[in-house]
Amino acid sequence: MELGLDIGYRMMSMAMVKNNEILNFVDKPIATTKRDCNRTIMDKMLASIHSVAKSRIKGIGLSLPSRVDEKKGVMYDINNIPYWKGMGIKKILEDEFNTKVWVNNDINCFALGEKYHGMCKDFKDIVCISLGPNVGASMIVNNKLYLDNKYAFYNAQCLSVPCYDCVRIYRSSFIRTIEDLHFFIKGFKDEMMDDPSHEIWNEFGVHVGRLVSILLCNYDPQVIVLGGNLARHYVHFAESMDKYLEQFIHPQVLLNMIIFASIVDHQQALGATSMVKQQILI
Repeated sequence: MELGLDIGYRMMSMAMVKNNEILNFVDKPIATTKRDCNRTIMDKMLASIHSVAKSRIKGIGLSLPSRVDEKKGVMYDINNIPYWKGMGIKKILEDEFNTKVWVNNDINCFALGEKYHGMCKDFKDIVCISLGPNVGASMIVNNKLYLDNKYAFYNAQCLSVPCYDCVRIYRSSFIRTIEDLHFFIKGFKDEMMDDPSHEIWNEFGVHVGRLVSILLCNYDPQVIVLGGNLARHYVHFAESMDKYLEQFIHPQVLLNMIIFASIVDHQQALGATSMVKQQILI
């Protein structure tokens, strides 16, 4: 059995896969009180894994909302569990369960989940964008996670008016656009979610379109997948996103482009199991 574990901002999700068949999902609170310390949360995680380990675990994949040293399995900025900063969680799990452990951030695991368990199985070049609670993008190029320089923008042919100056400007806008989307997501209220006519959706769609256009200046994907909390409300912002893209992206590129919101449950946990199954040393 391969086990995928996703440590979210409020919940911990586990996916169990055996012989390419999804056996079960388990969701548990990551912290029940504000006083839960790193040891308490770690003990809960270990106990949860033990509770589902009815057969030998061939490997564990771990998805974290943090910058991660994949080889050492060390976390750097996991906001919801600040006590874990710098902790070597990979070694802790390997020692506890006597099995190999793979660790990566939640955005990359989202992309792997879509590739191996979603609607992208037949595509080899994929861009996945997470829209909450984390915001970020991950690319799969020729069926492998793309880990090269994410700021090496070069694809000016996608622009409606090809101009390398635009590419240079887009390059400098990438981080600012991510920050703007973080700001928008933090400002969303429950009443806004249920109101498709709220003006914030139009502005949000413009920012998503801007991020998509920036990524298209660097990659040539077959499909773009939107995931995360706000991707579930895709119909609310799709029109303003499309209008933005029609302004700046070449019509031929848009004609061949597939953009959709993910329908996969537990993407990150499933993507974590894929690190084990595919033996992706990332």
